[in-house]
Formats: sequence, structure tokens, C-alpha cells
Amino acid sequence: MEDRSFARDVVTPVSEDFVTCRAMVSFLEKFKVKTELVSTTSKPLANRFFGEVCGIYKHIRDMIDKYEKSWGDFENLNDYMYFATILDPRMKT
Repeated sequence: MEDRSFARDVVTPVSEDFVTCRAMVSFLEKFKVKTELVSTTSKPLANRFFGEVCGIYKHIRDMIDKYEKSWGDFENLNDYMYFATILDPRMKT
């Protein structure tokens, strides 16, 4: 509380930050489960390996498709989204 620059630089999380964190945890949880399943040494998994890897690929592909739909083509990007991102104080580094 005595260091004014520390208090100025600390950013408290807002509700959108928690929504983003929950989405990221959900996204990474799928990789954790698949990695543990494929990496285990106690069970033979040769018959499941390809299916699990394809599941990870599909999940990544879905995320890429969502990104491309919202942000992928700069020419078709909604101007409001572009300026909202530029003006968002959290995007300043």
C-alpha cells in the first residue's frame, strides 16, 4: 500500500477475465485427458492412439475455425471489433 507505482500497475481481474480462464481450462482439460490416456504405460493403447490423436486434431481444428470466422479475414473484420480491440486498455502493453 505504500508503493504508489505498485498500486497503479496492479490490475484487478474483472468478470470477463474469469470467463476467459474457465474457457481456457475447459480447452486444456481435453488435452490433459487425451495426453494421460495416450501416455499411460499400464495399458496397451495402440488400437486407441489414432482415434485419440484425431480427436485432438478435431478439437484444434474447431478452435481454428472459430478464430477464422471471427478474426481470420482482415478485410471482412467488423470495424467495431477492430476499434474496440485497439481502444481496450487491457490490450496495451
